Amino acid sequence: MRQAGLEPKAPQTWDELVEMAVHLRDWAKTENIRNFSPINMRNEDWMLKGFILQNGGELMNADYSAALINEPAAVEAIEFWVSLIDLGLMPAGAHGRARDQFIAGNQAFLFDSTAGIGSISQTVDFEMATAMLPGNKRRAVTLGGGWVDDVSRYTGKRRCYLGVFKLAFDTRKCCALVDEYRLRAHSQECFGKCRDAEFV
Repeated sequence: MRQAGLEPKAPQTWDELVEMAVHLRDWAKTENIRNFSPINMRNEDWMLKGFILQNGGELMNADYSAALINEPAAVEAIEFWVSLIDLGLMPAGAHGRARDQFIAGNQAFLFDSTAGIGSISQTVDFEMATAMLPGNKRRAVTLGGGWVDDVSRYTGKRRCYLGVFKLAFDTRKCCALVDEYRLRAHSQECFGKCRDAEFV
């Protein structure tokens, strides 16, 4: 991003994402940089759900009796995704290579699961940072994966386990996790206590 003349900061909105990505696309073309894509993402189903949530939509109604994928908020989110491809900001059908392309320095924004942050940060040979996904009508992400577990199994470690949950699902603290330093500080504080209990 610095090479392209952009301040290395995360876009807060879809409009900012597009503005920055267009700048990066045009810069790469001017510099004759091949195989560069401003944006790509893995876990497409999770990311698409995130886009729908960010646009004020939902995938299902409140009692899970009907899908809402054809509702305006969902359709607009899908159309936004397609527009990223049409504008040459994201490749079509190459999402499986997104992480490798980012690690190789061939893209600026990688939308991916937080599960990969550790391995990616240890692999890249450039400075990288993490941030909350940009929003549109609201800020939102898809939750799930490794956080779903049976707390009762950890009877001797329940207090620490619940402490990690409390940190992860406290809205104010979650917002603070966008800042890499605070993420590291919170993680060391919480997981350091758990390490002695062989939790981590």
